[in-house]
Amino acid sequence: MKKKKTIYDVAKALNLAPSTISKALNNGAVSSKTKARVLDYVKKTGYVTATSARILKAKYSWTIGVVFSEELNIGLEHPFFSSVLQNFKTYVEKWGYELSFIVQQLGQNKLSYLDWCRNKKIDGVIIVVGDANDRGIIELIESEIKCVSTDIVNDNIHSVRSDNRQGIELSVEYLLETGHGRLGMVAGPQTSSAFTERLIAF
Repeated sequence: MKKKKTIYDVAKALNLAPSTISKALNNGAVSSKTKARVLDYVKKTGYVTATSARILKAKYSWTIGVVFSEELNIGLEHPFFSSVLQNFKTYVEKWGYELSFIVQQLGQNKLSYLDWCRNKKIDGVIIVVGDANDRGIIELIESEIKCVSTDIVNDNIHSVRSDNRQGIELSVEYLLETGHGRLGMVAGPQTSSAFTERLIAF
């Protein structure tokens, strides 16, 4: 039985690093000349990565994109959002999917969320943290790619959200009942619908 080629075999044949081969096959930051060499070799030898083979066979990438906008200054260490991501990851992996964070920089090229998803052939997107008024997010939501969100309210997507209004009302009631009369609130960025709802309820 003929041994299946690996990325290391391709790298050795072309005298390149395995990481360079990976970048060339995944639209990473390599020169057009190097990319052409790699793709030409791959075409002649019939080599495909394990992931690529599955995509070609099933016509799906089995990848779900994650929008986690750093512009809102909410880090991944945030206990709520990290818990959401971990549980979502655990669930989708049971169905054979993997998560990939959507970035707007691919090598030296700046891409929109939608361009990045199309480039990577993403099957769907979960918007965990994002600005509802961000043109890039609106473009993504209105595209052919299925999206869900834990933060954004939009008629074009399904959202699974906390009841922010009731949460604030219950908190205020408790504080008043326990004798606290002068209340203040530290609110997050108002580009987030969750933070806006909490502030209004307060």
